[in-house]
Amino acid sequence: MLVVPITKTWTWLALLVPLAFLPLRSPYSLLGLPIMAERMLSSRETVWTIHFHYNSPVWIIACMAALDAISRLPYGLTARPYSAVRKFLRDKVKWTKIGPVGPVSILLTVCLMIGSATTDYIYPMQRMVTGDAFTLNPASQSRRDVVAWLPESTCVAADDRVAGQLTHSNRITVPGISRHRQDFYILDFAQPEPATTPAMWTTSQAYDYASSLQFHEVFASGTILVLQAPDYAGPDPVSCGPYSP
Repeated sequence: MLVVPITKTWTWLALLVPLAFLPLRSPYSLLGLPIMAERMLSSRETVWTIHFHYNSPVWIIACMAALDAISRLPYGLTARPYSAVRKFLRDKVKWTKIGPVGPVSILLTVCLMIGSATTDYIYPMQRMVTGDAFTLNPASQSRRDVVAWLPESTCVAADDRVAGQLTHSNRITVPGISRHRQDFYILDFAQPEPATTPAMWTTSQAYDYASSLQFHEVFASGTILVLQAPDYAGPDPVSCGPYSP
């Protein structure tokens, strides 16, 4: 169950191959096992994959374990693939001058470059160099506009690309899950699905459902529409605050 179906195997390989399987030689890798077990034994297929943010905490642990593993490699033929790296670390780099931050920074930089070159889910290094990574694209600007407009302490069913930005101020769910009353629906028509959930509603289905309840459009930005309930009476901190049951 930890490696089957093949999607799980690819996730393990994506974590270990770029680091030449070095984390397996370090006990620090054990810190990542509870996280990986939780993901691989989950019934949610999304968390098995390399997509989204699920590998982020494990990747940090794997990089630290790889750094530790270099000092644990045996000498001789078994260490031949890593001998050049170890020799460089031992003989060429003066760790006493740059302190423990030096090797950590070097390894993390290499890991970031590897990740940037092999996945679309991490900002490429060139975007950071040019500054594009620090500017808002039209989709991000639209989400920011919606978050700024939406009243706090309201009950909202939102596309999951917007929902995470509202958890501190509103009672949030995604379309097709909660039976609680909703004041607003936030739907991004650039996205075919508002969220990956057992309901598997499409954005159009969510819109049709809200329309059948007489929700009507009150705000739009880019491809994002905000629909308001016909009986909306204003913010309700008791029922629709961020900590409401």
